[in-house]
Amino acid sequence: MTIHLSKKYYGGNIFVIDAQNASRKNKYIHSAIINNKKLNSWKVPQKEIIKGGKLILEMRDYPDKHALTGQ
Repeated sequence: MTIHLSKKYYGGNIFVIDAQNASRKNKYIHSAIINNKKLNSWKVPQKEIIKGGKLILEMRDYPDKHALTGQ
């Protein structure tokens, strides 16, 4: 998914969300990387989104209770 941010408020930056291996079966997030930094929380900082860049979600076919917790 590509989000085109407002040029007036956010300089016209582009933010891309890439759910790798996503399918009907692979619907659970295993890990996330935003602008080359691993996320250790389910929170995506707004400042990272508005400066543009990419959020990569690695999808799996099973839930992981430790996903994005830093454990």
